[in-house]
Amino acid sequence: MCQINEIFNHISQALEQLLQNEEWEDHIDTYLERREQADFDKSWASADKSLEAMKTQGIDDFNQSEQKLREQVFKRVAVLTKNYDLAAYLSDDAGLIYTNLVFEGNNPFVNQLYGAYKLVQLP
Repeated sequence: MCQINEIFNHISQALEQLLQNEEWEDHIDTYLERREQADFDKSWASADKSLEAMKTQGIDDFNQSEQKLREQVFKRVAVLTKNYDLAAYLSDDAGLIYTNLVFEGNNPFVNQLYGAYKLVQLP
């Protein structure tokens, strides 16, 4: 549970940092465009695929915890920004980071992604 709170807090802090800028909506558009570029998208999908392979069908507690975290992040971002694309991306990031931590995946891309949030930045 500690990992869930930590991930949620880091993502929330990065989002709140962004929202302090008067032109935050323009920054979100730029951020979303960057997320959709081939390099980032390919790395994210590859990390997701490798971590999904670590999961098994019988891990109900993990699945419930991951889903709860994703929902918390999605709702927080949606309430603050009304931008559901951003909410989906950050929620997906939270799930990816949580999976990497729980299964000790040590995926370099996910570590970098989480590192950005720890620095209060959107990756």
